[in-house]
Amino acid sequence: MILVNVEANSAPDAVGGVGLHARVSSPDWKPDLERQVARMTRWSASAGLRVVRLESEVGSGMDGTHSGAKRLLADPRARKALEAAGHG
Repeated sequence: MILVNVEANSAPDAVGGVGLHARVSSPDWKPDLERQVARMTRWSASAGLRVVRLESEVGSGMDGTHSGAKRLLADPRARKALEAAGHG
């Protein structure tokens, strides 16, 4: 997992929160995608972070199109982003 845009010792604003993005490269890895989402959700809760957006996607990303990540980064509520990428 990679936590993006985190200031030291800070929590998300009252109007914001954390956005989660998980991706696997093929439908064969869908169970891994579900594990990623569950793991990030548990970690966020244990860190006291409020999840405001969740994007998960299946696709290689070799062409550079990560539409879920782009939607997440464009959401002004997601002050912080947690990324997990799976197998493939």
